[in-house]
Amino acid sequence: MLLLTVLVVLPVTLAYSAFNYSYSIRIFNNSTTSYPNGLPILVTLNNSQLNSYGYIAADGLDTNVQEGATSREFMVQSARLGIFIPSFLDSQVRFPNYRLGDTPGQTTFPVIIGVGGNVTVSDNSTLELGNNFTVELDGFIDTSAGSSKNLIDKTSAFMIWVSDTSEITAAIGSVGQPIIGGFEDNLNPAAVEYNAVMGGYQWNAVENQVWQVIPTGGTIDSLFVELSAAPGAGDSYTFTLMVNGAPSALALTISGAVDTTGNASSAIALVAGDTVSIRSEFVVAPAASRARWSTLWIPTIADESILLSNHVSHNAITVYGEMQGITSPVVVNEILVQIPLPTAGTFKKLYVELSVDPGNAPDAYSTTLRDAAADTALTVTIIADDTTGNDSVNNVVVAAGALIDIKIIPLNVPVATPYVAIGMVFISDTSGESLIMGGSSADTPAISATEYLNLGGTGAATWNAIEDQRYSLTQASVLSKLYVVLSGAPGGATSYTLSIREAGGDTGLTTTIVGAATTGNDLVNTYISSDGDTVDAKVVTTAGAAVAYVHWGLVVSNPLVEVTATGVTTGEHTVSAPYDGVDLKIFIDTIEEDSAAWVGSVPDNANDWTFMENDSISYMDYLKISVDGTQQLWFEPNTMVAGSILTDRQGGDNNGTINWGVNPSNIEITVGGLTASVSTISTVVK
Repeated sequence: MLLLTVLVVLPVTLAYSAFNYSYSIRIFNNSTTSYPNGLPILVTLNNSQLNSYGYIAADGLDTNVQEGATSREFMVQSARLGIFIPSFLDSQVRFPNYRLGDTPGQTTFPVIIGVGGNVTVSDNSTLELGNNFTVELDGFIDTSAGSSKNLIDKTSAFMIWVSDTSEITAAIGSVGQPIIGGFEDNLNPAAVEYNAVMGGYQWNAVENQVWQVIPTGGTIDSLFVELSAAPGAGDSYTFTLMVNGAPSALALTISGAVDTTGNASSAIALVAGDTVSIRSEFVVAPAASRARWSTLWIPTIADESILLSNHVSHNAITVYGEMQGITSPVVVNEILVQIPLPTAGTFKKLYVELSVDPGNAPDAYSTTLRDAAADTALTVTIIADDTTGNDSVNNVVVAAGALIDIKIIPLNVPVATPYVAIGMVFISDTSGESLIMGGSSADTPAISATEYLNLGGTGAATWNAIEDQRYSLTQASVLSKLYVVLSGAPGGATSYTLSIREAGGDTGLTTTIVGAATTGNDLVNTYISSDGDTVDAKVVTTAGAAVAYVHWGLVVSNPLVEVTATGVTTGEHTVSAPYDGVDLKIFIDTIEEDSAAWVGSVPDNANDWTFMENDSISYMDYLKISVDGTQQLWFEPNTMVAGSILTDRQGGDNNGTINWGVNPSNIEITVGGLTASVSTISTVVK
């Protein structure tokens, strides 16, 4: 007897097939660029219309994406289909198949937002982490090296990010260097003016007389400004970070008769040689007010902190300047500008820009880092007809307590007398440390008195008995390692006592210099500051003390505490960071990788949350945040994503906004027609 097998092709029915219809999608990598870690692709498809016509359910869960026999991670959005394509090679074509009316379908979707996208959540008191929380996410994490690859970022409060190749770090506090500023000069309520980003000086209508030069790659973010008086009803001041003479997106406005503070966040990418300043603009006729400000520097290369300054030169004599802020007028006595280095480290990458050409060759200016009144190898000479120069070759190692400053020499009696903008990199021997270097070469504290100066004091600042006229503004950080130097000894039994202050109160960081001594330090006490704190330096002098100029160096450390997991390969992982008020920990795939003891609370600030930044995670299966044992946020879509709203399944109080990414320009996508599925049934015929 002969058995004959016949293949019969029948229209699909739910009894015979796992899906009803499908789209064949062709994705072509039309380039020589490979994506070995995969690529999140966004395909334009009107899923809302597919639901209206009955092809898929309203929640979109009766769908699937398969490539051959392999299911792919995907997300259904009203007008898009997000698909993760693993290991996408150059010149390769991939054919995922989007299946509609699928059984059994999905229960949830991962979050897929394309290349360069992110998700933001507005600041909310329910998401202030306090001293007892757990933050956990799961997804496909790209642990290759990159800049600002933040999985989770609430600037100056809490972060989880890819800190280096195969490393994931969680941190409480800010990650970066707070740059503090402020000056005694009132804002101009009737003109556009500029000031230095670091330190500060008199507001100036000529930007290149106060701008400063960036010595290495990184970003400036998180602008905070506080006024001494509200602008007034219908009036306002707007402050903008200027880059190379043009306004950046980092800006804020303070307006009305009540508000005196403002903050803004927008990461501005910078490269070595860029110039930066703060611009002040007015609306109507705001009240006279002093301003103090701060920003956050985040280096591309870890631990590269920066020192920025600007100095008045002289075309016939050698002048000296402080390491930070503005030195004006010219200083010819070096001892008046020397600042003690509060921690050991290395100076490098000296960049200099002159406001005008020195004149005619061989007219030139030479700028040199000085250590203990001696030249170091870090030096730049700019000859007419140039205005810029740098030394990216030499490194200078300097010990804690060393007295450092800047020397500017005119060569061949230049025709011009430019302002000299300077930037240089400092890398502390202790990771995470940066510097605040303050004082005044223009004024001395009164004797037998208590006076105050901006903490990031600049060479032109003057001491004042009214404290709130000398505030600077800082961000979340730890202040420590205070070093102080006087230009001359107090003499006899007299003394100078310098203390670091916050909001009009002592922080505990203090040192007293008595008699024949000229230096002092406090290496014991520390102080934790928060975003927007007002800070200054207080000096108390005793009767009969000799007049002296005062300078100080102070370490600012970020973050407050951090934990790092190493050996984390690119791929699907669960990352969890719990803190119980005693220990911050990091778990990778349920295994504890690191723990750090710290007692405190996460800084409470107004910064929004940002997730999935800079392609740190190709897709996110879920994100959960719990505070004091109560879950406050839960992202894990269980329905079609509508528009750009990522629903908080915990209750909707903290919905996210998807800022959609894009597909790389070399990716070509073609969507085929809608096709009904077929089933293959095996029938035995005798």
